[in-house]
Amino acid sequence: MKTNAGLIDDEFFFENNGLAWVVWERIREILPTWREGLKNPALACNLEEMCRRLESWWEKRTQDSSLVLRQMIRNSGSYAT
Repeated sequence: MKTNAGLIDDEFFFENNGLAWVVWERIREILPTWREGLKNPALACNLEEMCRRLESWWEKRTQDSSLVLRQMIRNSGSYAT
């Protein structure tokens, strides 16, 4: 699925963005509850798909980079859940 309808090249976008992935990491565990509560199974689907693709892109370039970033987020006081 191309969430950007092919309007933005993945390589260009992923080289220059990553903040959405941090947002995704913060909400991904609670998103199923939100989707159910709001009766909106498509809530944040574009964000989810884009972050799945971004993570895959990262992993092809630097193995375990997503894991390291996840650990940094969890260990950071400002991002602790």
